[in-house]
Amino acid sequence: MLGPDYRLGFLSSCPPSSSVGLVAYPFCYAIYLSMTRKYVGVRPSGWLRQLRSSSLRRLLPARLINSFIFTFGSVAVKLVLGMIMALVLTSGVRFRRLLTGVLLIPWVAPTVVSALNFL
Repeated sequence: MLGPDYRLGFLSSCPPSSSVGLVAYPFCYAIYLSMTRKYVGVRPSGWLRQLRSSSLRRLLPARLINSFIFTFGSVAVKLVLGMIMALVLTSGVRFRRLLTGVLLIPWVAPTVVSALNFL
């Protein structure tokens, strides 16, 4: 038999299921847009036609290589900067509190900007 708080259980399971839709739709739409030529006010051409074209087959390896270089390069830079930030935040260096504030500004700024937009 269900306890007195069974309705709360159903309510608490709704946000995760709705967040899947909030993540899956933009992800799938981004994949769709990446495979089409998108012009403002013009209907995009079919992505299958683009895949069959010889110019795309010629440029596809270069695009893939550039994508991998950008992805791994940006992850490497973020890893190095994150490790430096972690070392500064946990070390006993002088002006650690000031450095903590400066390092956390990029993390706090988007929240402040969105809060000011609601005003």
